[in-house]
Parts: sequence; C-alpha cells; structure tokens
Amino acid sequence: MSLLLLLQREYVDSLLSDTTEESTGTAQGQTTGARNEWTFILADSNGAAADVLDPAIVRAELTMRRSEISTLEFELSGEDDRAYTIIQKLTQTRPLVYAYRDQVLYFAGLLTAIREQGEEDVTMNVTFSDALATLQHRLTLSDIEYYDQDASTLIAGTFASGKSLLEQANTLAATGLVAGTVTSSVGVETFNTSRDVAYDKLRELCSIVAGPDVRVRPQSGSSTFGILDVGSLYKSTASVANFGYGGGTVANLTGFSWEVQPPLTRVICIGSEIEGASDVTGDVTSAESRVGVWQGQIANNDLYLETDCVNAANSAVRLDWTVTVSFTPQPAVTPRPLRDYNVGDLVKVRANRGSLRYDGLLRVREISISIDDQGVETDHRIDTEAGGTPSGLQTDDTGLVSITADTFSDSGNLFNSFA
Repeated sequence: MSLLLLLQREYVDSLLSDTTEESTGTAQGQTTGARNEWTFILADSNGAAADVLDPAIVRAELTMRRSEISTLEFELSGEDDRAYTIIQKLTQTRPLVYAYRDQVLYFAGLLTAIREQGEEDVTMNVTFSDALATLQHRLTLSDIEYYDQDASTLIAGTFASGKSLLEQANTLAATGLVAGTVTSSVGVETFNTSRDVAYDKLRELCSIVAGPDVRVRPQSGSSTFGILDVGSLYKSTASVANFGYGGGTVANLTGFSWEVQPPLTRVICIGSEIEGASDVTGDVTSAESRVGVWQGQIANNDLYLETDCVNAANSAVRLDWTVTVSFTPQPAVTPRPLRDYNVGDLVKVRANRGSLRYDGLLRVREISISIDDQGVETDHRIDTEAGGTPSGLQTDDTGLVSITADTFSDSGNLFNSFA
C-alpha cells in the first residue's frame, strides 16, 4: 500500500463505521479469519497528516478503558533514517496520532509521554492518550456550587449558575474535546467544587451511585480529536460475546483469573489539614442492611476544602462485593474487540478447569490489544466487572442473549456464578 493512500485514510475513514469491516466473529465466539491489520498516522496539532508511523514501530499496545483515559503506547526503532525522521516529528507541539484497523478509526490521541534509550538497540517509547487526558491539566473555576444538577449537564452542557466542566476546561486552552449528544439523564446528588482538576471531578461523578458514564468518540482531521458522550451509555447491549476456558466450553481463552473486593460503605478522605466523610444516603443504609458496615479511608494531599474531601470520599464508596475477572482470548478464534464487543458491553464467560469454575455475564471494564510490527494483533487482555446475574435476560430467535438491565448487586449470593 502506498504512503499517499495511507495518508489519505485520515480524511475518509472518519466517515466509516464498524460495518465496513468484514464479518469476523459472532457472539458465540466463532470467527472467519480476520486480518486485524492496524495502521497508525501521525498528525500535527491541527489534525493534518504528517507521516505514517508503521515503518518505525516495533510493537504497539492499545488500551481502551470504561469512563477512563484510553492510551496507545508504541515502541519505535531508532536504527534507520526513516525511523529517525518520524521521531523528529514527535517533537512538534501537541502531535496527534490516529489508529485505524482495516481502515476504520478506533483511536485518536495526543502525545503525553516520550522516552528514548540506547542499549543493544536504540528505541523510543511513546504514549498517546485520548482527549480525556487533557482534562488532567485543566482547572475548574473557583467557588462554583452545583446542587442536584443533572450529571450530563455538569460535564457537557450549560446551566444558569455557571459553565459546565467541559466549558471551564476549554476556557483557557482547548482540550481537543467537544460535547456530543447526551444519551440519557442521570440524577446526581449534591456536587460542590472549588478550583480543582476537571478530570478529577469527572471521575468523581462517574464513581458515585447512579453516576453517569463518559465516552470519547475519536475524530480525525482537525484540532478536535474527541467527541464527549455523557449519560447511561452501557445500560444495555444487543448481544453478548461468548468466551470459554477449559473443557466443555468454547475454549477460546488461554488464561483466566478472578479476585474479589469487599464493600466500602463509609469512607473518610484525608486532605491537606482537612477531612471529609462520605454521605450516609438511603442507598448506603440499604446496602448496610445487607452487607453490614464497612469503613475505610483514602488520602489526597491536593484537597484543601471539606466539600472536595466529601466528594472524593463519596466516589470511593462501594455498596457491594466487587468481583473482577480477567481473561486472555486467542485473537484468531474469538469475537473481535472494539467491533463485536467494546468497553461497557456484557460478555458471557465460562471457566471449567480443575477447581476453577465460573459461568456468568461480565461487564467489560478494559480491553488491551497487543500489535506487532506488521500491524497484526497478537494478544488480547480483557478486564471485567461482575456482580449478580443481570436481570431482564431474553433470548432472541438467533439464540443470542439480550440484556435489558444493568445490575451489579449480589450481596446475598456473591459467588452465584462460581460453581
């Protein structure tokens, strides 16, 4: 493929959707042999394509996270003139990168870390992060108070008493984010803020009970490289991808592990010579009637006001036992990540080997994809969250399981998915 054609992808592929990829998997874990070919385009801060990174790449790691910053890490070779030219371009002001798989744009990000070293070989490690990362370097306005506002309004919209977090973050310098369509309203309890980092406030909103999800849709061709979606983004999915480990399963996993964390119903946050306790809401007392009182503390020396400590403490509350399951699919014989399933989606996982027994539905929290120097996926790693059996399960005519509700509570029968 010519360099010119690769550079042209930036301007045409943002109009494509996942439907342009060939069908390579089903929700039952069957595939037809996908190529999984990735191409990486380096662009300037205005989104104009500057070069193709592929010839210099030794390996790449794409990590997509639910309501968190997603990253793309490269290891580049510095042993030839071609690589040296590309590395020089990384010193531009806020360079961007676009990641395409089979001509579909899946990631857009800006340079956030770079390190070069020489041992047996000269290599450079480079990290690009999506537009959420810019909120880590933007402060909200001081002494603004929000009471019982809608979470989507707080993050992406406008309201009478002031600017939204995204508007505030864009006041002094562009973030690369613009607000997208709010998918649904999510009610949030009292939320106060002083001058603080916008990303910290966004994470607090996403963490509290009934808080929203956020998602960045990548964009190419301009200084805006992300559209921010806010709301109940992952409350339902059309179908469930199927994974298995061990005998009597679809056997498309090479590894499987799980761990459990207890609830944390009351939290004290210790700031800089100040502290604040989490609110004892009706949801908290209801949870404690089932799981008991679980207390703990966190520390953040960057907090100077009690209201900020209270917000941080509320975001650390866990109202039930949390089961985290991680597994390693075989790329050639499993559903295709980012197309057949994505972060926030439900997947069906079964393990049956020795003492390891699991059979349940899991919500995807993180997807990691390893890519070789030919742009081919070599490894996948999936981290998921689990609670009780989701309600509202229905089976359609194709045999796929449809999900109509999102539930994580499982206090009375924590290990119901473990035989």
